[in-house]
Amino acid sequence: QKALQLNLRSMSKDASEKQQKATDNKPKNKALSPRKTKKSKNNVEVHVCRFIDYEPSAICAAHLHRDNKHCAIGRHNGNIEIWDLSGSFIQRVIPGKGANTAQCLLWINSNPTAVTSSTATTNDNRLRLVSCGLHGWITEWNLETLSVHSKISCHGHAIWNLAQCAVRQENGTYEIFISAACDDGKLRIYRLSKHEFIFQCEFTTSARCLSTTWSRPVYAAHDRMLVYGGTSNGFIVGFDFQSRKQSVNIVVTPPAVGHVRRKSAVKPLIWSLCSLYGSVALSGDDVSANKPPQIACSTSRGNIDVYDAEFGTLIQSYNAAKNEIFSLQYMCVTDAKSSAPSQPAQAQSQQQLVEVLVAGCVDGRVFQFTRKNYQYEQLGHDARDMLVESVTKQTEFVQTGYHRYHTHDVNVVSITQDKVVSGGVDCQLIACSTTDFWTHYICSPLANSSSSAKLVQIANDVPWIKDVLPVSSEASAVEDDDEQSVKLRRKLFLYQKARILELWYLHRTHPIKVMTINVGFDAFNILCSAISNDGQWIAVANNECIKLWRVCVTAAAQTVKLEKIFECHERGCSTLTFSDDSKYLFLTPTAFCQAKKHQKRKKKTDDDDDDDKDDDDDEKTIARFLDENKDANANVVRIDLSTRQINQMIKVPTVQQCLISALKLNHDASLCSIIVPSLSYAAVIHVDSGRIFYEIPRGLQHSNVCCIEFQKNINEKSQKEEELLYVIYANNMIKIFFYEYHADTTQLYKAKNN
Repeated sequence: QKALQLNLRSMSKDASEKQQKATDNKPKNKALSPRKTKKSKNNVEVHVCRFIDYEPSAICAAHLHRDNKHCAIGRHNGNIEIWDLSGSFIQRVIPGKGANTAQCLLWINSNPTAVTSSTATTNDNRLRLVSCGLHGWITEWNLETLSVHSKISCHGHAIWNLAQCAVRQENGTYEIFISAACDDGKLRIYRLSKHEFIFQCEFTTSARCLSTTWSRPVYAAHDRMLVYGGTSNGFIVGFDFQSRKQSVNIVVTPPAVGHVRRKSAVKPLIWSLCSLYGSVALSGDDVSANKPPQIACSTSRGNIDVYDAEFGTLIQSYNAAKNEIFSLQYMCVTDAKSSAPSQPAQAQSQQQLVEVLVAGCVDGRVFQFTRKNYQYEQLGHDARDMLVESVTKQTEFVQTGYHRYHTHDVNVVSITQDKVVSGGVDCQLIACSTTDFWTHYICSPLANSSSSAKLVQIANDVPWIKDVLPVSSEASAVEDDDEQSVKLRRKLFLYQKARILELWYLHRTHPIKVMTINVGFDAFNILCSAISNDGQWIAVANNECIKLWRVCVTAAAQTVKLEKIFECHERGCSTLTFSDDSKYLFLTPTAFCQAKKHQKRKKKTDDDDDDDKDDDDDEKTIARFLDENKDANANVVRIDLSTRQINQMIKVPTVQQCLISALKLNHDASLCSIIVPSLSYAAVIHVDSGRIFYEIPRGLQHSNVCCIEFQKNINEKSQKEEELLYVIYANNMIKIFFYEYHADTTQLYKAKNN
């Protein structure tokens, strides 16, 4: 019917009248005819006005955890996002320190032999995140406080890439070693303990070191440890970590043009290195364990080359693209059921190892190359000989698939045994299966349903707009304006950028920027912000600071100023939420911060004059309490904006000191919902009593909760007020709960079982 209407509009006037008469004369079919031919009141007219200059940040780094659920991506502005790929939503955001500070990310594999589980918590040592950037620092992050756990400097030189390996000790534990490819031509090695980075040694290359890898991800206590670095002048240099000596120097072969190699060609940049350790692991003997594996590299000429790391000879070269290949990742999968081709009849047992290379190109394509290794045991050539020999066969890498879901350059790819993720300049994260490149999921940067750090906040009822802006009031409104247009006159939009906030007002179809707020965060970007419904309060926070302002309006001078209520320097917060009546501010502070800043602030306050201390009683009460009471941390804090005091602190025993990624309030702020991604926990809390009102169950197949919303409703049968609780799970399932609403909070808590 819609297609018919569109065709009628495109026809001429005479033809449309004839067609209309023909359709009217036909017998009507109730199943095919529309319910209403006239315009109904249920139709919604939408006006799109793009007045906010949204600037998404490109993806510079990505690493997929081996549990196939947690994926860490680094943005160009320095922010680090932890995605839950089971539902394609953002679990938490670590504020960045600036541009190009998240160039490479690593999930530390502290226990390689442990069985991965989808219910692993961030308290486990397997979820340790390390990042590096062009600012010259290697940082390990605390995922519960979103702050720095430990860091070390590479003497001020930019770091292009990181690689890790685990060494098994005699007591069964593992030591983690990290190699850093630095811009000064050094390949630096660090040992990562539970609390700090420990420098081990450094190796010198002939030019800038752009990439690095270890010969194997896991070593025994006495195995030979080899580390490789790719340079900007076309060399792959290998070093022996135990002897501190160079083991190999590979010159990347120039491309062939008409069967003639150009010796004067421009030297390529070695953007990525991969150790093909699968074939060595398939042999299983001690001699092959200490033998260097093959090395694959991606260059700035669009080639993927495979070299013998022991002798430096070229094994295979594949011209995948005409432009640069920035990222190359490797994964091997063992399959004991597959049969080898041309297998002799006397074969006893067989095993197949599938090796996969995934490459991301500048032209937006992601390639997949596959190589198979067959190993089988057979009897000797003599029938009377009962000896069994092991035979290994290896094929070449063959392109088995590619996709072009990206519109711009692909900067990074990451692969596990089940999933492949890629990201680049188009700012979108693409996730697909390792075996199926056609079925994919697009993870938009705006998919922050789990987090309260939304980019745009709306103040619905702002009375001071008419005193500042030359707009018409409700009394002089046009008669034909509907209810939505009247409500739009009292709305303000708070737009959150990396370091500033912008207030926008939409006057009919003309957007007006009211003000730009420089929040004064020098170290980290903004994590979350909020504005009250009456437009009188603005709050902003990151992982180490919280600020609250009151909006002061002078009607005569038509000016808007901000009065700082408090500023907290030792504690950050993950969520900020105002109540609908603009009386309370709810925040979820973090549990840890550095002690050095506390000493600096204490020294600064001791040197201030007594008069200044008396003037800032409100700021001192709130800020000092949040700064000094780090041990007695509350999960949810409520601030009374009329008295400017903390009047409620909610401590949830189940949550302890884990991060709360989202907090939502009902219409009268008597209930609040929280989501704790580390524990896969979600609950509704009774605010006045501080007790659990309802623990939200997990979904099918242990799917996590990604979003919670409240809605007030009137039951049609009983005509009583009730509230609906919408719970959205990671597997796209929605559960709706309802309970009887009572204005008395005590009675509401008693009726929670209903």
